[in-house]
Formats: sequence, C-alpha cells, structure tokens
Amino acid sequence: MNIRAAPIAVRSFVLALAALVLAQAIGLALMLMRPPIRNAPLPLSVAARLLEAGPGDTANANATSPRPAPGPGPGPRPGPDESPGAPRNEVRVSTVTGPPRAAPPDQDAAAADQVRRALAAMTGIATDTLSVHVRRGNVLAPPPEGEVATLMLGEGFYLARALPDGRWRVVESVVEPFPNAFHRQVLWLLALGALLLLPLAWLFARAIARPIQRFAAAAQRVGVDPQTPPLPLQGPAEIRHAAESFNLMQSRVLRLLEERNEMIAAIAHDLRTPLARLSFRLAELPEPAQRRAAADIDEMTTMIARTLDFCRGRAQSQQRDPIDFRLLVESVVDDYADIGAPVALTASDAAVVRGDAVALRRAIGNLVDNALKYGQRARLGIASDAEHVRLLVDDDGPGIPAQDQARALRPFTRLEGSRGRETGGTGLGLTVVRATVLDHGGVMSLENRAEGGLRVQVQLPRAEGYASP
Repeated sequence: MNIRAAPIAVRSFVLALAALVLAQAIGLALMLMRPPIRNAPLPLSVAARLLEAGPGDTANANATSPRPAPGPGPGPRPGPDESPGAPRNEVRVSTVTGPPRAAPPDQDAAAADQVRRALAAMTGIATDTLSVHVRRGNVLAPPPEGEVATLMLGEGFYLARALPDGRWRVVESVVEPFPNAFHRQVLWLLALGALLLLPLAWLFARAIARPIQRFAAAAQRVGVDPQTPPLPLQGPAEIRHAAESFNLMQSRVLRLLEERNEMIAAIAHDLRTPLARLSFRLAELPEPAQRRAAADIDEMTTMIARTLDFCRGRAQSQQRDPIDFRLLVESVVDDYADIGAPVALTASDAAVVRGDAVALRRAIGNLVDNALKYGQRARLGIASDAEHVRLLVDDDGPGIPAQDQARALRPFTRLEGSRGRETGGTGLGLTVVRATVLDHGGVMSLENRAEGGLRVQVQLPRAEGYASP
C-alpha cells in the first residue's frame, strides 16, 4: 500500500507506531549496553562456614540448605527439590556425586591456590580435599599477609569439599545467563507499554483525522446545498480558525451565487421591454423580413423566459424531504401518456430519495421533453441498489457525438445537426436537469446506445434510514 495515498488516520497511526518502535528499540539498546549486574561479593569466611556446615544448617541467609543434587556438569547444579524464586545473588550450596567441576578456561591458578590455602587455614580441611575454581578477577581486595578472613570472592566462583562418603559439598555463586530476571522484567515492561500505547496511538490518529473528515463532509454538503448550516466552532484553536474560514468562504460563495442569479434575472427581465417595442415595429417591415424578425423575437422571448425560470429555480431554497422516487416518475409518465405522448416506464424499482419534489419533477419533465423533441419517443427505467437510485431515459434519436456530450451540458449550448434550431431549443434543458441533479448530490451522464439513440442516466443518493427493496 502506498503510504502517501493512505488516509491521514492510517498515516498518523503508522508514524506513531514507528515512533513507538524506535523508543522501544532505544530502551532495548540501553538495557543491552548497560554494565551487567553483578552478584554481591561473598566473604571467604562465610564460604568457609558453608563448606563446614552440615545438612540443615543455615550459616548464611543468602545460601540455600545443602541437598542431594545430580552429578557434576557445566553450569549451576541445584538440587531437584530446590525451591524456585531464590534471590539472584544467592550462593547455592549442594551435595553432588562424582568428581568436582572442571576448571574454567580463564581459571586464575594463583588466586585459586591462595583461596584453597586460606580455606584450609580457617576450617582445618586438608587442601587435597578442596577443589577451588575462581576466574580472573574473582578474588577481590587481596588481603594483607595474615588477614585471609577478609578475602572477598566475586560472582562465578566454585568451591567444593570432598566428604567421607565420596560425595562433594559444593558452594558456588550462580551467574544467571541472559536473559536474567532483570532483562525479563524490562522486556515485559516494554511489551506492556507497547500494548497500552497502541490504542492511544490509534485514538491520536483518529483525533487528527476527524476534523479533516468533518471538513470534507461539510464541503460535500455545500456542493449539494450552499445554504447548508455552517460548521460549529469547536475543538482546538487551529480547528476553530479553519472552521471559521470555511464558514466565511461558504457565505461568500452563497452571496456570489445569489448576486449572479439576481444579475442574470435582471438582465433577462430588462430585455423584455425592448423586445416588446420591436414587436410593435414589425408592421413597418416587408412581409418576408417581418416573418424572420418575428421568429427571432419569439426565440429571444423563449430564451429569456427559460433563463428567468432557471435563475429562480437556483435561487429558491430547496426542500429536502423523503420522496418516493418511483411514484414521482410514474406520475410524470402518466401525465405525458394522458396527452398521447409516446412515453413508457419499462422498469421500476422501489426507491426513496431525499430532495425537492418540485425540482425533481421539473428535471424529469425536461428529460422527457428532450427525448420526445429529438428522439420521437421516451422510455424510462428505474434501478436501485443499497446506496444509489438510477433513472435511465432512452430515446430513438440520432444521439450526441461523444466529443460533444460534455459541451451539451453547458448553458445556452445548442448542438447543430443532431439538435438543430428548427426544434426551438434554448440550450438550457439539460443544464437545468444537471443543476438539479448536482443540487441533490447526484451525477448525470450521457451515452449513445449501441442500438441507436441517446441514454441519459441520472444517479441520486438513496435516502438514509430507508431499507433497500
């Protein structure tokens, strides 16, 4: 999906999600790059007491009681009944069978020998029954000569003492591998934070997009009805300012439309007076010229009357009431059938639209008039779906060339040839229909039928709250 073409709510959510991922990545990086958490160092005197204590003795609060355990092997070897949840920096004491653990690659032999001799001096245990593994740096603060009791052991040491029954009593510092308890806690907190922030990010994106959606809906309503109520001035300061500017633009557009219609109506009205004077002077002209001048005056009078009707229709405040569109079309067809006009309704779906019944009736009548005038007959059909209602008006005329169809919808446009001057058209019929359709939120299109003739399609939105047939 092209993110640039996505809705603004989706784009805002993606940006918020990217910021959240970046923040989580920074948190993970800080966790991984920070210095490792070390176990507290253990005094050698405490380790000596743990090696001497028998089963059940608790010489140190941080140490577990010795229990039988599996044989030696790499890593910590707690007993099978070891209680879970022990402190991270605890020193484990266990009893194992078999030889003690092998020395690690980074064994500090000198420090191990020093610790072995110090343990033997403090406990009286023979050095050959002691196995000591300390890594480089495990022995902290080497004591002065004669003060071996103050020796400190860092994490990762391993002390073992041979027992008379062939087993080994082990005191070892547990080094928790990655991820340790701290890492797991941080990961859980990051995951919980992401779950809590995702809904907030979506709400944030929707809050940004909602005012823009309101503006789009308001612009669409103004396109249908310039007299729609203005936007409410609410929300943040920027939104209120934008709504105020939009309302000001709407009022200006409405005023310009009213001034345009008033100007055109005034010009058309004022032209009636000189046309009336010209009509009185026709008697002074020769007979052939008199007939031609009278025809021109009649045509101008008709155009002025149609222009006035067009301007009055656009200037009137249109009603927006639910209308049974099928009954409206049937009534128009019946009126023409009563006078013997070849008009028929070939298909009829039940549908309800919202609008001005008078304006829609006039538009349907104009379409039928055009079909009869240029195509000898009119066949109407109504089709509907869940969202729209379509009116089809077909005739048997010559149609309109594809390159001229857009021009045919412009005011005062008369297409010579297929729609000639002998028909007496003013070029406002389709324009009035198109203006009415647009005012009702619909669209109008022209197309030439394959079997001949013109098809005019009018699509209107179905009224909300009325079920589809």
